[in-house]
Amino acid sequence: MGDMSGEVLENSISAQGMRWLHVVQMGQPVDQDYWLSRINHYCLAQVETQTEYEKVLDLHHLRMWWPAREVITVAGGPDWLDGRQALLWKIDKGQLLREAIMFAGVAYLDLIGRWPSVALVEKIPEMATEQVLVYADSEERVEVKLEAVPTLPRGFVLMAERSNADER
Repeated sequence: MGDMSGEVLENSISAQGMRWLHVVQMGQPVDQDYWLSRINHYCLAQVETQTEYEKVLDLHHLRMWWPAREVITVAGGPDWLDGRQALLWKIDKGQLLREAIMFAGVAYLDLIGRWPSVALVEKIPEMATEQVLVYADSEERVEVKLEAVPTLPRGFVLMAERSNADER
């Protein structure tokens, strides 16, 4: 089974936006701290864990899950987005969409190194504006265009970059 950190049996994001990680190791428990250290700091507070030991096989399991706040490669969705990197961001309970977009936009800059240009949600709220402010100071003002993608998980925003060439 290899090194001290175990073997990954599952590492996926569900259609509901949950990251699922299942690691096993023979002979000794999986090093939970090692796996926690590999999760970006935006997700850490939300991580839930479960451990299990199968005595007959001397097999230790570590299961971890959390709502995604991370860079993903998009599979499906609009043609311009398919195969691209984007930031999937869980909106906090009770948080306004525009606040979540501000946090997610800054996280996008932090994780990808550029500002996003679009914020995608499953359904656009009635009172929402088409342009949403992400960041402003005396030298810079960053806004994103709000768009609906019905296949996105409810309660999430997907931050991405879209150029004029993508419109064709």
